[in-house]
Amino acid sequence: MFLRLIFPQNFHKFLSPNLSFWLLLALVIRFFLMAFTIHPDFFFIHMFPNLLVSHGVTNVYKIFEDYLYAGNSIYYSPPVMYFFSAVQFIASPINIGFSQLMDKAYAIDTTYINTDPTIYFQPVTRSTYLNFFLMKFPYLLFEVALLAILLRLSKKWHEARKIFFISLFNPIVLYGTYMFGQFDIIPTTLLMLGIYLILSGKPAFGMLVIGIAATFKNFALILILPIALSVGANLREKLKLSLYGFLPFVISYLIVLVQAPSQAIYMIIPKAYIEKVQLNPSVYSTISKFVRYITLILNYGVILALANFLKIDKTTKILGLSTIALLALFTFSPIVLFHYLTIVIPLLLLFFIQKKWFIAVFSIFIISIAIFKNWTRIQQLGLFAPLDNRFFTETPATSEIIDRIFPYTYISSTFYVTFFLISIFLILVSYKEIIFQARQKS
Repeated sequence: MFLRLIFPQNFHKFLSPNLSFWLLLALVIRFFLMAFTIHPDFFFIHMFPNLLVSHGVTNVYKIFEDYLYAGNSIYYSPPVMYFFSAVQFIASPINIGFSQLMDKAYAIDTTYINTDPTIYFQPVTRSTYLNFFLMKFPYLLFEVALLAILLRLSKKWHEARKIFFISLFNPIVLYGTYMFGQFDIIPTTLLMLGIYLILSGKPAFGMLVIGIAATFKNFALILILPIALSVGANLREKLKLSLYGFLPFVISYLIVLVQAPSQAIYMIIPKAYIEKVQLNPSVYSTISKFVRYITLILNYGVILALANFLKIDKTTKILGLSTIALLALFTFSPIVLFHYLTIVIPLLLLFFIQKKWFIAVFSIFIISIAIFKNWTRIQQLGLFAPLDNRFFTETPATSEIIDRIFPYTYISSTFYVTFFLISIFLILVSYKEIIFQARQKS
């Protein structure tokens, strides 16, 4: 029924003898990961909404500023707090023990910085698995919505089918969303919905939705100006669309500014770009940081210029420039996290799926960042701690095993360079695609 609604004329082309099997397998994998895997990020996301739902605390940012461990910061905006508060409230009749679980997490985190999720939920009970499952279940709804949007945006049925099957087993979503418990799938879905609305002739509404996406993860902020410049017919319309895009974020920011001014800066700058000050930074790290930031600024300037002046198909321009902007933001980031790429993968799929080389390059891209970044126990088998705390937290990570024979630093660095080079390749190809189309038009 779902696919028939999305592709009523080509539904039969999606059908295959194994389609039901793959759909069921994808769902079983998600259900298993939702209930039986966890990361400390999950508790940090939910402990403050719990203060609102269970204890009536509305000034959560002031609470954070005054009582949580020194030197830390909160990056979750009011819409994130309110959304997860609503999820907790709706699930509360059957989500037995969740509030107590979050109270325990809050008590621990007001004492010291914790990176071991097992401290939060020992002993494990059946209700613990239900807690994890219910709080991750909204992610599945957003992922289904995202898939529907991607299929709608796909130009040809065979490209849509590739996107469909890649999405079923997208390792970044499976890992970052259902194992880590991070909510990047929500702003990703909102961003793609905003783009879909804009391409469907509803630019004002679409920009508002993109602005809401930016309140969940501020990465989306960098797309507001390029998309407004691409869509607006004149200066007045470009400014109006930009205003629609920034409005939700400004409102969200002001709430934090009033409650806890010291935390407001963390709403604007992506977390990966807020680094702790090094007492004695090396010459290399200083130059590297300078080059990265200058490259990002210059790249963004080129994006804005192309958005404003390039005369090409609107879909190609928006998808291409959005891909370049987000991919560059993550590539040149001081800190690269696996789940951050959730938001750029749909754009990569839509923009490159027609290329014969894409699936091979995409696979190497994913493997490279996984090997480079996910190397600690807590990022590997430690995520399965709810199943067997002692076994999965004490089992060495693959990096630790390899390091006994060969320095894992060299392996990690090699795959980081691979990830970096593939990202640069995809950025350059994106530029080539949109500029080539502009030359054809002229």
